[in-house]
Amino acid sequence: IVNVLMFSGDRHPNNPEMPKIDYKVIMMMNPGLAAGVTIGVIMHRLSPQWLIVALLWITLIITFDKSMRKGVQLYQKESEQLAIASAGGPGGMGGDAGTPWTVLRQKMGAIQQFPRLAETQTLPMLMICATWFVFLALSLVQVVPCTAPWFINVGAMMLVAIAFTIGGAVLVQKGGAGPVEGALSWDAEKLMIYPFYAGVAGFLGGLVGIGGGIVMGPLLLELGMVPEANQATTAMFVFLSSTLATIQFLLLGAHMPQYVLWFTSWVIAATFLGQTLIEYLLKRYKRASIIVLSIAIVIGLSAVLMGIIGFYEVYTDLMSGAPMGFTIHKLCGAGMR
Repeated sequence: IVNVLMFSGDRHPNNPEMPKIDYKVIMMMNPGLAAGVTIGVIMHRLSPQWLIVALLWITLIITFDKSMRKGVQLYQKESEQLAIASAGGPGGMGGDAGTPWTVLRQKMGAIQQFPRLAETQTLPMLMICATWFVFLALSLVQVVPCTAPWFINVGAMMLVAIAFTIGGAVLVQKGGAGPVEGALSWDAEKLMIYPFYAGVAGFLGGLVGIGGGIVMGPLLLELGMVPEANQATTAMFVFLSSTLATIQFLLLGAHMPQYVLWFTSWVIAATFLGQTLIEYLLKRYKRASIIVLSIAIVIGLSAVLMGIIGFYEVYTDLMSGAPMGFTIHKLCGAGMR
């Protein structure tokens, strides 16, 4: 929540009249992401641990490679641009960023601009909220897995995702706004293929048990979104998916209140620190590649740490004689009796 709040009043780096959070992209890709996560979680329940770990590692390595390559390329491009700018005077190599405290005050003051920025994003935001509430309602329906009502419920989620994607495509086509450098452009082909990409990203996230943001971030960079907007838009994707999951756990009673205050305090502090530091570095050094390289580093560390834990769990399964194939009973349980 804090992460999205701090981005809510920021403007797109290439168009001050646009918000940094690309609500059209979220409107078009979030239904596919949610549908993909739903199917991915189902496959996660069926799949053996060794397969999940292998796919997790492959996914993280590929996203790390893509992000690192993109970051290095952007860094080299920025170096060339800054070298040219420096020829015109000593001020071309850096910016007047002030202090991190100044940057934080500017970020907090920019939140007041959210209502003005939201005026042109009303319909996309309504579509996003509607998708969120419908998926929440469907996910809270208590049905026994692998029974007819369960299949109907899952099928309804897929149909809802398709319906909201089609509705979003209609709104995008009616919008008719011209292309903005660093923002995703839309045509008939991209209106179909980009939601499909989001579905694949969601499926991988649900299957291997990682957040959608760690897959969507590199994906949006690969599709051409500028790092600043990618950072903010990915934060909104994470907000939507995490709040949906959190409310489900709260309503189902699967929560641990004794940990909430402790971890929430650390998360809030880290969010303020991280956003302020990145914003300060962007203004000071004029390098958006900092964001991309930071994403790559986080993914790389995740690949190492999660790989170690995952391989240990596979070793434990082998030693204990756990099934190494697909196990339908883990998903269906009572539905098979």
